[in-house]
Amino acid sequence: DGIIGEFARYISVLGQFVLSFSLASISNIFTVIIYSIVMLLLVFSLLKDKQIITTWAFKLLPAERRNLSKISHEIKEIITSYVGLRLLEMALVSVVCLITFSIMRLNFAVLLSVGVGLSVIIPYVGALLISIPLVIIAFLQWGFTAHFIYLLVVYSIFMLIDANILVPLLFSGNMRLHPIAIIVALLIFGYLWGFWGVFLAIPLLAIT
Repeated sequence: DGIIGEFARYISVLGQFVLSFSLASISNIFTVIIYSIVMLLLVFSLLKDKQIITTWAFKLLPAERRNLSKISHEIKEIITSYVGLRLLEMALVSVVCLITFSIMRLNFAVLLSVGVGLSVIIPYVGALLISIPLVIIAFLQWGFTAHFIYLLVVYSIFMLIDANILVPLLFSGNMRLHPIAIIVALLIFGYLWGFWGVFLAIPLLAIT
């Protein structure tokens, strides 16, 4: 009787919690549904009337658009260069990590190497996020041993070289930006806009 009574009380409390949570979430769910429908309609309208909207937008611009065309062309080149350099950085980091992890016989070396390569898209933050599964897998494989410490030291050195040497030198040489300017931009835009600020810091700095 005592067990059944406690179970009934637990079910009652759980039911009240679920009901209160669902009532509080109704407005948020409704908002998400509305915005999803509106965004789908907006995308459909933009694709359907692309030519009409483009013609209307060009009518608002001045007849002589040489400077505007030049600026837009430069912005396109900067963004293209940035994307290409990021892909090159991802490839270099992935290959180096794959070779290192394979030599150290780390489990899931290929998967972790790809994850480390993708993490460089977001400087500093990406390295911190990918380090969590890396540390967990290494600890489960070796425990708190010298091999585990060696891996952490090597990985930390790789991340420091990438963030403080490879990125500034790579982007400063191809996007005409000083390494100090890149580091300061990462700090400022990351502080202002968080995730997106860090992700867009270098192209925003290059455009300005």
